[in-house]
Amino acid sequence: TGDLQPLESPVLSQRPVSRVVEAKPERHSVAQWSEMLLRAKSFLDLGRRIMLIVAEGAQSPVIFFEFHAPSSRLIFRDQVGIPPQKAPIGLKVALDQPSRVASPIAERAEVQRALLERLGVSHFEALELHASSTLRASSQLLGVFVILQPGVNSFERRNDFQHILALAGRYYEAILRPQPRTSIHQPQV
Repeated sequence: TGDLQPLESPVLSQRPVSRVVEAKPERHSVAQWSEMLLRAKSFLDLGRRIMLIVAEGAQSPVIFFEFHAPSSRLIFRDQVGIPPQKAPIGLKVALDQPSRVASPIAERAEVQRALLERLGVSHFEALELHASSTLRASSQLLGVFVILQPGVNSFERRNDFQHILALAGRYYEAILRPQPRTSIHQPQV
């Protein structure tokens, strides 16, 4: 890990990413990540596990947003690799036309604007978690994982990440959906 460069953004930690996300020297396999994922006990636990997997694989800080369908917002839930005092706590991004995710989250102006204003990040990758079911023709957006410093590692692991997200979507649908989802945004009564 001696070839890693320090993070460049003033918002992000100045330690090498490998120490920030506490990656082990060996590269985890998709099977190991899958095993870790399938131990999730709740939606938030599932999201945190995916976030850690993506951070390790991409060797980058990662933000986890939950999609709250009733308000059509992405709501910040957790992060890894950003100093706590710089974390975008309370960040909510209203999505235009969320029911038809016509374009990928990373290409949506409202998300780009929010990350630039709050974190000073203009280049990022976003991975979407969808609940998938053979009973529905479409999938439901559940969450988004933003890789704040994409590069060679995130590119090389893209297929692995897509496999993990597909597995997580099926796991959510089969195991976690019946449980009530805990959310920081409570419905207005």
